[in-house]
Amino acid sequence: QQQRPHAIVLGVKLSKPLIHLVNAIKTVAQQCSLTIEDRPYLPHITLARIRTKNFNHLEPIHKNLPKQMSVPSFSYYQSDPTDQGSHYTM
Repeated sequence: QQQRPHAIVLGVKLSKPLIHLVNAIKTVAQQCSLTIEDRPYLPHITLARIRTKNFNHLEPIHKNLPKQMSVPSFSYYQSDPTDQGSHYTM
């Protein structure tokens, strides 16, 4: 049985600099006694969460997204789920 999608995401090419960044973050997280996930790292950017059960109208979205783009900077944030939706903190 196919699961319905829960998010719209852009895949990110796994490059050597990105692998280096991920390993550095894992090292610091371990030093801070944070739990590191066992699942494989899958770089992506979440564009939207999908709450509707009828998602067929979302199919054309990919046609309007860029095939490639550069990201000059990024920020870390924390996502805290609540009953009213997630709350994000930079």
